[in-house]
Amino acid sequence: MKVFTQPITYHYGDTIKLKPIPDLHVGSPLFDKKAFKEFMSDIDDQTYLVGTGDIMDQIIATDPRYKKGVEKGTSETIVDDQIDEAYQLLAPYADRIILLGIGNHEETIVKKCGTNPLRRLCEKLGCQYAGMKWMLKLNLRENTGRGRSVVVYGHHGYGGGTRTEGGNITKFFRDMAYDEADIYLFGHVHEKAYKRIPRGYHGGAKYQARDRLLVIGGSFKRNLTDDDTTTWEESKGFPIRAIGGYTIKITPTKDWVKMGVTE
Repeated sequence: MKVFTQPITYHYGDTIKLKPIPDLHVGSPLFDKKAFKEFMSDIDDQTYLVGTGDIMDQIIATDPRYKKGVEKGTSETIVDDQIDEAYQLLAPYADRIILLGIGNHEETIVKKCGTNPLRRLCEKLGCQYAGMKWMLKLNLRENTGRGRSVVVYGHHGYGGGTRTEGGNITKFFRDMAYDEADIYLFGHVHEKAYKRIPRGYHGGAKYQARDRLLVIGGSFKRNLTDDDTTTWEESKGFPIRAIGGYTIKITPTKDWVKMGVTE
């Protein structure tokens, strides 16, 4: 697991926005490009982007998940085509991307084809490749010199999605016992959900509560078609998921920071 550091300068009263880029599945006909562009429309110079994997769909014809009528890629250049498509999509935001993590869809190409499409995309965008699991330390420095840090844990996610309300929160909550961070980001299960979990913290002479955030970032891949074609999600009995992602807002305070999650 690699640890990354991002210095951020701010003025007191500023709010820093962290936008996880969740499962886009670029290359799939079910990728909702319009919704993604709307999600990215509020980016400013205090917005930072991180990817939690499956940026690209990368399901080739020999993949057992491939289904004609749902997957549109059949050519021998599907891997390269999706890298180019993802680059065109993300290039306008390249200067705001800190890192991109790999997902199981891209990892399958690494295993089967001997090339890493996500690493190649990062090289084209000029951002850092993070692997499947990573840590990011946001070093916030006020223009007066005062500073504080916020630690972000990222993992693409694992296991099958649950069909019970709160099941994915419970599954990923266990990770919070083993890796110390302030914000925990997951993907993979295509659910939008988050939970604020306070923890006791000994800061100086007093014991206080600090929030931790567990965020399952959502997806921009629809799990329903517009016709009678059955999607993989439908065949597995997974519930309909909301399209979209979250923005995490971090506002430095006198004691530390205030964190919130918005759609």
